[in-house]
Amino acid sequence: MKKLSLPIATALLASGCGSAPAPKSDLIAGDALRDQTLGYTVRSAPPFSSLNSAQALTNKVIDAAGSMVAATRLSPGFHATTEADAAAKAASYGHIVDPARDISQELVSAFEAAKGARRADGVLAVPDAIKVKDIARAARGRARYMLDVETEKWGLSTFATDWFHYDLHYQASARLIDTESGAVVASGVCKDKPDDKARAPNFDQLMIDNAALLKSRIATAALECVATLKAKMLR
Repeated sequence: MKKLSLPIATALLASGCGSAPAPKSDLIAGDALRDQTLGYTVRSAPPFSSLNSAQALTNKVIDAAGSMVAATRLSPGFHATTEADAAAKAASYGHIVDPARDISQELVSAFEAAKGARRADGVLAVPDAIKVKDIARAARGRARYMLDVETEKWGLSTFATDWFHYDLHYQASARLIDTESGAVVASGVCKDKPDDKARAPNFDQLMIDNAALLKSRIATAALECVATLKAKMLR
């Protein structure tokens, strides 16, 4: 996985993304976004999980506040001798931050630069599974357009023939909503590609120094997600 830098990388301390086609839109092709206010949503992060290929959960889940909780079972790749040892290691991981908000900020900046949008003040906090029409309704009076980026899944998994090395998986979706009409005028999905098994780290390598390598990989996945979504949503 190549090393990349971006403002969010310093916050997270950080593959490739594929994406679903964005709908064609006169808005994206023309100047309809020029001088229009553009805001973005924030929501609770989904759990970050670690799972091996035999479906034996390590059951260490990062909650929305960023603290990791150790549970009862250990994966073959987790080098801990007791549950207490596992809990101690879990407590030392450091905070893992959902990159969705940082992806949103980068995309808003891209819309400002490419389409002449004006960044709206503040952010709109939304619950999980909210409908587009409800986002549009809540955003009226705040911004003409609202960008909704959601981390759909993120975590670690092992390989089918190797339970001792881990790969990061990350997937996010984005939609640009016209708050007056309630329509989605552009959208995209990004999904990371599996790393080369020969280069994949073991669990301890990912977690050393307060999970520095894991944070670096999350930030790299986020940056590549931004590139994918810009290519699909700014046409």
